[in-house]
Amino acid sequence: MAVDKTNYKQLNVGQAYTMPVGQLDNLLIDLRNELDTGDFLLTVIATTTSSGIEINGAAPRLATGVFEHPHQQYVRLKPTAVGVHPIKLTSTTQNGLTIVKHFVVHSKE
Repeated sequence: MAVDKTNYKQLNVGQAYTMPVGQLDNLLIDLRNELDTGDFLLTVIATTTSSGIEINGAAPRLATGVFEHPHQQYVRLKPTAVGVHPIKLTSTTQNGLTIVKHFVVHSKE
């Protein structure tokens, strides 16, 4: 999945991200400071309990020139209804760790 480097939002974990219903958006969580030297992300799985948001993709992402290996959780979301939608990102790493991040998307008209 190709990602336009200028078309994403850096997400602060623990905060709500607000977006309009029907808007498709790319979000990232940078885990560089949580990974051991030489460790990197192998997978990213995105899940939600909300029927009011679509998950249109999730993958490990590398910020070229910043780190040598994938270190960001990338997810592409599209709210389909007004509300608060919990998102869970689960990643596995080369060293066998599991990293889980939670945030919410607040969608509005």
